[in-house]
Amino acid sequence: MKAEDVERLKLKKPFSVSDIIVYAILTLFIFSLFLAFVILPKNTKSDGFKVTINDNQAFVFEYETGKLTVDGNFYDRVFYNETTSTITVYHTADKTSFNVIAFDRQNKKVWMEESTCSHTKDCVYSPAIESDAGMIYCAPHQLKISPISPSGALPPVIG
Repeated sequence: MKAEDVERLKLKKPFSVSDIIVYAILTLFIFSLFLAFVILPKNTKSDGFKVTINDNQAFVFEYETGKLTVDGNFYDRVFYNETTSTITVYHTADKTSFNVIAFDRQNKKVWMEESTCSHTKDCVYSPAIESDAGMIYCAPHQLKISPISPSGALPPVIG
């Protein structure tokens, strides 16, 4: 290196104006993403939950009516027990497999109470869902619990 180049490097500032502008834009972009996805989203309570098995609607529970509607193809495999605060639904997948789903009427949430799906029982350990976001999925039984949004439509499935 020439002596002139060394002197020029010594005098050069660590950040130029264009570097600072780029960092400021990146910081604003990251902050706006954080704001949009973490701080601002307000999940609203769901109007109810839809349970599908092998992509066929098995039953729907709506909080406003307090009614459990079972599809005709699942009448012989879905049984339920009602109390004032919960409805517990028993779904028999086959002779040895079953799922127990609980709907809390007062807090408007649902969870998988028990299942014979696998040794890990991921669906049973999934947190209860109470808003129009989230889903419980039991892969071995192909059972999916998804919310009915306040507008009456199901949220889009990504993937």
